Amino acid sequence: IRRQRQMCKETASAVLGGDVTSDGGDTVIERGIVWSTTINPTVSDTKISIGNGTGSYSSTINFLPQGTTINFRAYAINSLGTSYGTNRTFTTLLSPLSATQSQTNASCNWSCNGSATVTASGGVAPYTYSWSPSGGTGSTASSLCAGTYICTITDSASNSITRSFTITQPTAISVTPASQTNVSFFGGSNGDA
Repeated sequence: IRRQRQMCKETASAVLGGDVTSDGGDTVIERGIVWSTTINPTVSDTKISIGNGTGSYSSTINFLPQGTTINFRAYAINSLGTSYGTNRTFTTLLSPLSATQSQTNASCNWSCNGSATVTASGGVAPYTYSWSPSGGTGSTASSLCAGTYICTITDSASNSITRSFTITQPTAISVTPASQTNVSFFGGSNGDA
C-alpha cells in the first residue's frame, strides 16, 4: 500500500487481484476487483475491470481513502451471471503527522514582539497545540521575547510531534568613549567628550 496526492487530498493505493480457476462452462467476459468500505462489495460498488478469461490477475487500485478499512472481492462475469470471491479487508495508512513552521524575530533588543507559527498536516485532524515555556494553545504564539520555544502538536489519534523555535533579537547598542578633553582650569567649561 502506498500514499499519493490527488488534488491536494491524500489518498492511498494498493495492488489487488484474484484468480479465476473455472469459467463454469461459459467464457468469462469480464473479471476484476470490487471494493467498498462495507462488507461484501458488488459490481454496484466501486469496480475495477482487469481483463477476461480464466487465470490470475492483479492491478494497482488508486485513490483509496486514507486510514480506512477497505473490503474487496474478486469477481468474474459470464453469460450465466456474476461470481464473487471471498470478502477480504485491509486498512489503508494515514499520512504521518507533520508540520511546517515560520517565525518573526523580535524587532529590537529587549522587545517581546516575536512570533512563531506551525501549520499541521497529516495524521487525524483536528489538532491541538501546546507552547512551552509560553505561547498559549493556538497554532501561532505571539508576543515572544528572545529565547527558545517548543510547540507540541497532537492529532486526534494522540500522535504528537514537536517543533522548536529560537527567537532572536538585534544586538544591543554599544557605546564606548572615543576621546575627551579635560577642563583646563578650575571652574572652567572648556572640556569636551
